[in-house]
Amino acid sequence: VGTPMFELLKHNNATVTICHSKTKNIQDIVKTADIVVACLGKPKFIKGSWIKEKSVVIDCGIT
Repeated sequence: VGTPMFELLKHNNATVTICHSKTKNIQDIVKTADIVVACLGKPKFIKGSWIKEKSVVIDCGIT
């Protein structure tokens, strides 16, 4: 899910930051994002307190 979503966003001129299990300070990265696309199989990984006001969150995860 992550790679096709990246390609779609990139094709539409979005600046995309990809995080993975070794990414440090994911919370800080999420706090600056206008759009957050979560594509992982871990429920409730992204905390509501990390999301800035008026951001869009898309959860594509499967558990």
